[in-house]
Amino acid sequence: MTALKGLGSKYVVVTGPLGSGASTLAKLLHRRLGWMLLEEGEIDRHNAFFADALSDFRRWGFQNQVDFLTTSAERHIDLASTFSSWTKTEPLVVVEDRTPFEHTGVYLRAHAASERISLRETQLLERLTEVLERLYLAPDLLVVRQARPKQLLDRVHSRRRAGEDGIDEGFVESVIEAYEQFVAGWTKSPILLIGDDVDVLDPHQADVTIDSIEAALAKE
Repeated sequence: MTALKGLGSKYVVVTGPLGSGASTLAKLLHRRLGWMLLEEGEIDRHNAFFADALSDFRRWGFQNQVDFLTTSAERHIDLASTFSSWTKTEPLVVVEDRTPFEHTGVYLRAHAASERISLRETQLLERLTEVLERLYLAPDLLVVRQARPKQLLDRVHSRRRAGEDGIDEGFVESVIEAYEQFVAGWTKSPILLIGDDVDVLDPHQADVTIDSIEAALAKE
């Protein structure tokens, strides 16, 4: 696993369960602070197996997870190159919506707990993750957006992403539980929790949230 040390540049990840608003906050930091945005994008379009996996994870889940892992490794190889070739006098700050560590650390764990993927597929994906994580950059700060199950369900269903209409409260709760375990075991960087009552679309709350992120990053 790669780390950024002594370069003056920073790498921040904003994450949280699906529908928690991680992408919204990452885009806000990009607009307000000028940080370079590394976003997951339209995964239902970029991941050829995403919609199929949501409707039939036992059939397509393995391919779905491999696609996520491969894309993350490719993105972080490019990110490492961007940091190493940065020649401008001001430090580069990159914000990513979601960390690649959670593909296995959260979502595979949630699917496995629901017996939606076989044990041998899970074990192989865990082995593959151990290899690919050597290519990932370790963030300087992990910002975690928290949310309640009903909040997540409402947001997921309102965005009408292909395949997500079948997501139910049971799966959302398993993802939240997996995220809590993931965050509890996180040792790669400091963590900043953003509560489920924070609405970054509100100008005042957005200002407070941005200030808290900048302050946490300055302590790193």
